[in-house]
Amino acid sequence: MWTTETIAAIIENEAYIGNTVNFLTHSISFKQKKRVFYDEAERKVFENTHPAIIEKDVWTVAQDLRSKRRRQTKLGMIDIFSGYMFCGECGRRMSVLRSVNKKYVYYNCIGYRKGITKECTAHYVRKDIVEQLVIDQIRAVTKFASRYEDEFVKMVGESACIGQSETVKRIGKDLTLARKRLAELDKIIARLYEDSVTEKITVDMFNNLSQIYLSEQKELCRTAEAQEKKLSELSARKSSMDGFIKSVKKFTDIKELTPEILGEFIEKIVVHEVDKSSGKRTQKIEIFFKGIGKVDLRECDSASA
Repeated sequence: MWTTETIAAIIENEAYIGNTVNFLTHSISFKQKKRVFYDEAERKVFENTHPAIIEKDVWTVAQDLRSKRRRQTKLGMIDIFSGYMFCGECGRRMSVLRSVNKKYVYYNCIGYRKGITKECTAHYVRKDIVEQLVIDQIRAVTKFASRYEDEFVKMVGESACIGQSETVKRIGKDLTLARKRLAELDKIIARLYEDSVTEKITVDMFNNLSQIYLSEQKELCRTAEAQEKKLSELSARKSSMDGFIKSVKKFTDIKELTPEILGEFIEKIVVHEVDKSSGKRTQKIEIFFKGIGKVDLRECDSASA
């Protein structure tokens, strides 16, 4: 009988989507048989090296569902929105609670509830309201996307392109600065070595200064690597729209909100604090769709009119 660990390893294996992953494990010493896993950053992935037996979209959804595993809470229930709800101000998770009279299940900011931050507030919102809002948005967006596919792709593509170009520009600027500083550090370290050899500085001074500059160099290399990875992710987002349209065609009649549908369409839900400045109670809740971000339903209405 297979264990849960075996099944989890199979689900996470990229070989099933046609990829080859090198540098997964290594041994610390030839005297030890135990294998140790490399960090993800050290692994090398070669895509499409052999025919895939699982579609990449299906595999990606499975990884996303696993990352947002729904565990039984202290209230004795499994929350469908576990891993999806975030505070709009501090960015922390929203925790699920039950009202004193046990009539409602609601969410509030975990940072506020546990006293992690004094700057945040409760961000109270009822679960049934979130459920209805999410299912309504999914139905509206998928309905529009299925009926007016070309208009939807153009509308979402344009808005995503604006945000993406700004992000690419910012990351590119940060990368240029990081590479410039790395080149400067190489020269500084080389000069330090020369000064040490010619005894212009003491050995202790050389050791202390070189340690400072090497630490900065290491941190900059790590930052540059992360930024390059982000750039490659942004360049790969074009396929996200195709994946979303495929999901729309897959779920033509959505009657209720299930973990599968939530995992297929929703990336995250951001809850902002209640606003009473106008004399009425209003609350902004942002729903981010997977691969395409926020969708303005007013644009959908005007485009279909």
